[in-house]
Amino acid sequence: MLNSFSRYHLPPFIWGLIIFIVSSIPSDKIPNIQIFGIDKIVHIFAFFVFGYLVFRSINHSKGVSYSFKKIATYVIIIVAIFGVIDELYQGLIPGRTTDFFDFVADLIGGILSIVFQKKLKYVREDKV
Repeated sequence: MLNSFSRYHLPPFIWGLIIFIVSSIPSDKIPNIQIFGIDKIVHIFAFFVFGYLVFRSINHSKGVSYSFKKIATYVIIIVAIFGVIDELYQGLIPGRTTDFFDFVADLIGGILSIVFQKKLKYVREDKV
């Protein structure tokens, strides 16, 4: 059985590393997919998963008990900081640019992960 760190705390670090690695790919190495808005959808998805994993990590921290609202606040702060760092980093990669609207998509993904967690919480409470 996985220990608490491997199950809850390691996944957001791994996912963040995946985001960072993908952000490191120069634009000429990325397939040019001509679907309107696909870039923003990818950002929303990536940061939805990141926000979900960060939420689980905080929620399963040993020795502390945070309210849903407090965890949600921490998730938004972490997603926002990571999103800004990721966008600034992309500006350093050949052919890539820093895009404010990518950051907005990152935040939307983080917010959607919280909405999902809230819905999941209600579903679980209804089954008790």
